[in-house]
Amino acid sequence: MADLAPSAVPPGHSAVAHRVHGWCALCDARGYAKETMAWRVRENRREDAARALADAPPNTGVEIQLIVNTPSGPVDLGTHRFARVPDEGARRG
Repeated sequence: MADLAPSAVPPGHSAVAHRVHGWCALCDARGYAKETMAWRVRENRREDAARALADAPPNTGVEIQLIVNTPSGPVDLGTHRFARVPDEGARRG
């Protein structure tokens, strides 16, 4: 994701949350609970994708839909395929 210019983040707001979610807990009274939930959802999706890729047979892959939250709403970056290649150690066996 592209970094936001420092002037794009209101003073006192979380630059990291703005870069990742497009907003932070201080924006429009969203609150810390909502921001915490957004981080948890993001990490759960990342974990699910990593687990699916780890469980995939060698030389196959998984498709993951990438969505980025922006101040104007979610932006769908499309579906991307990630391939799992055989582990070098497993081939030496």
